[in-house]
Amino acid sequence: MESLIERYFAMWNSGDTSAASDVLSPAWTDYNHPEVTTPEQVAESVTRIRAARPALRFELDSITGHVAVGRAGESLLAWVFTSDGTHLTSVRTYRAM
Repeated sequence: MESLIERYFAMWNSGDTSAASDVLSPAWTDYNHPEVTTPEQVAESVTRIRAARPALRFELDSITGHVAVGRAGESLLAWVFTSDGTHLTSVRTYRAM
């Protein structure tokens, strides 16, 4: 799962969405963005958000099992993923207060 999580954030940081369907399940769920439900919609979101915020980078401090911890700008975040063994199936994002 750690490799899938690394590839997910590499997609966001590079803007290269060609691996979206290899990394994400066709039944993708982002609980913080329920309107984004497919790898294609994630790819569109990456492209749109990177165009609006080209300096945005996700810096990961750690990945342990299905949990990644890191930063986006000044925000400390945790992402909790699920997987079907070959694809990421969902993510929940939590912001530290």
